[in-house]
Amino acid sequence: WDQNEDEEEETESATKHTEMQPTYDYGGYGNNEKEKIEMYKTMREIPCGVLFTDVSVGGYHNLCISRDNKLYIFGKNVAHELGVYGVDKQDYYQTPTVHPYFMQRDKKIIFTSTKHEHSMAVDTDNICYLWGANNAHQISKKRGEYITDITVFQKEYHEFRKSKIQSGSCGYNHTLLLTVKNNDVIGFGGNDYRQTNPLNHNKVTKDPHTFNNMEIGIKFEERIVRVIAGEFTSVLIQQ
Repeated sequence: WDQNEDEEEETESATKHTEMQPTYDYGGYGNNEKEKIEMYKTMREIPCGVLFTDVSVGGYHNLCISRDNKLYIFGKNVAHELGVYGVDKQDYYQTPTVHPYFMQRDKKIIFTSTKHEHSMAVDTDNICYLWGANNAHQISKKRGEYITDITVFQKEYHEFRKSKIQSGSCGYNHTLLLTVKNNDVIGFGGNDYRQTNPLNHNKVTKDPHTFNNMEIGIKFEERIVRVIAGEFTSVLIQQ
């Protein structure tokens, strides 16, 4: 066999796959041929060669982290669940798009989570960003039903200004965060089933609540490695 010839073919093939090529997703849309034809006109063009290391799926939107730590968004943005506002805002993003807020500030994203209509992201400096629905104060205790701009957790809640967030999770209407140094679990938002404050009967936890070891049921020296927010539940995974 001709080794040089094989190497040339591999190089040519690799070049083709790194070019921008359309990937078509027709889905299950269209009840008849006419509707399908109209749908085909809005084919999504996904950049080939972009490798995603993490993905988070919401109600009608998606967040993806690329290998170079850029945040890509697509789907519905009516409730600002994609966190795009101002001149860049669209109600729907059919094509995966680099998030303009983080791109303009050269922020590298290492973690993201979303569920129903609110989302979060954590950057390489362990700063936590929140946006979207705020009907149960799952983003901010101060403002309205929807947050139209990006909220920085450490700025929104002054008592947590020095906290470094390593990860978290968005539930239906509540948020869980896990800190880096102290391994604290922080919960806020909906509390109908005590998912953010186990010892409190209030239906909403407006001020972020730091879970203590008695509430979690672990010894002081034991650590939590992951938090998961379900629809109305909270799961803490111990090391």
